[in-house]
This record gives sequence, C-alpha cells and structure tokens, in this order.
Amino acid sequence: MIQIFKDPCPPKLEKLGKPRTDELKLEYDKGGRKLKFYRTYKIKAVVEALKHCQHNKCCFSEAYFVGDLPPVEHYRPKGRIDEWPWRKGGSLTPGYYWLAYSWENLLLCKPLPNTSKKRNFFPLVDSTKRMKSHHDADAEEPILINPSKEDPRCHIRFRGWEIEGRTFRGRQTIKILGLRDESFVIARQRLHFRLLKEMQWIEALLARFHIDKDDPIILPTRIGLLQSMKPESEFSSMAIDLLSGWPHL
Repeated sequence: MIQIFKDPCPPKLEKLGKPRTDELKLEYDKGGRKLKFYRTYKIKAVVEALKHCQHNKCCFSEAYFVGDLPPVEHYRPKGRIDEWPWRKGGSLTPGYYWLAYSWENLLLCKPLPNTSKKRNFFPLVDSTKRMKSHHDADAEEPILINPSKEDPRCHIRFRGWEIEGRTFRGRQTIKILGLRDESFVIARQRLHFRLLKEMQWIEALLARFHIDKDDPIILPTRIGLLQSMKPESEFSSMAIDLLSGWPHL
C-alpha cells in the first residue's frame, strides 16, 4: 500500500453532491435513519478521477484494475457501521451519511477488500469517540489506514512478497482488508520472483564481465527495476522494499 495524492474534487461531484448531502442532513434531523443514497458518488467523472490519482490500482492492495469494474469505496461507511468482530456489539444505522458524496471519503478498490472483507466495518481506537451525526466533532482515531490521508508505509512493509504490519494499525488493516488473500499473494510472488531474477542476472554480468552498470546490455533491465518502484507500478511498495539499498541501481 502506498500513499495516494488526490487531484481536486471533480466539479460534477461537487455540483451534485452538495445538495444531496444537504438533503441527507435534513432528513436525519427530521428523524430519518434509513436514508436513501443516489449513485452520485460513483459517476464516471469520479471513477476516472480516482483511477488517475490511484494509477489504475486498488487503493489498498495495489493490484491493477484489468478488465474488472472497480467499486467506489467509502473509507467511512455511509449507510451502516458494523462492529469489528473482536468487539461485542451490533450495527449503527445510519453510518457516515454526510460523507456519502465527499471526495475525501472516496477511493477505488478491488471487490475482495471492498465487499468481502472491509464491508461496513470501521473500527476505532476508542469507539466512544465515534461520530454519529453531522453535528458531532471529529475526534475519531481510525484503526484502518487511509492511504489518501497518510503514508501507509509507516505501518505496512514487505519481507519478500509477504506483507507485514509494523504497527498495531498496520496489522489490523492487513487483517480487515484481507491483504494476505491468496490472490494477492500469488500476484506479488510472481512479480517478486521476476524482479529477483533480473537483479541476479545483473549481478552475474557485472561480476563476470566487469562492465559498467550503465552498459547497454543491462541498462534496460535496470530502468525496468527502477520503474517497478514508482507509484504507477503494480505492488510498488513491495518493489521498494526489495530494491532499496541494492547497490546496482
């Protein structure tokens, strides 16, 4: 997982989302708890803008969107909040309804983390500080890492292709999102083996022929390794941990 730097809010979302947010707030203040949400948060302009700033990658797993329709993820669930399994409790309805059309609350992610794992969970360090309406001040300390607000690499790193939580929040984020799922592990493993093989090939050539690392024979492979560490590359965080400090880049 890497940090995501968002572009400004798409004008169409801002235009359509504000009046609908005002409607939700008014309905809540009238006593409504089963609120209706429109598809405004997943219009084409939103999806395309998120794809661009996320480099066509899942915000959590860093897997590319290839032929799949990426769901729009609400970092804070809009309609209902379920208690994370380690704590006793039921559900809170509605959820963060006033953030349903908030650009800051929207991300794109693969179906597995979105609908199969995270679902409506949003655990806090202290659940008594949870915001329950748009009137509440934000004093929350979320456990789930928000890649558009913080650097996930402060919490999550890689040992080989295996993902590791370096902090409590990192470990719980991995668990909540299912980032050790076999589908992600196999894809990361495949890339890891390819990068490792290229590194070994370069090391062998340098040792045997005593050529410069900018020699045309190995330069394209070196450039490819450097590219794998850039934000637009799939599983770039894993590549960074593999290649950082390698003396032949």
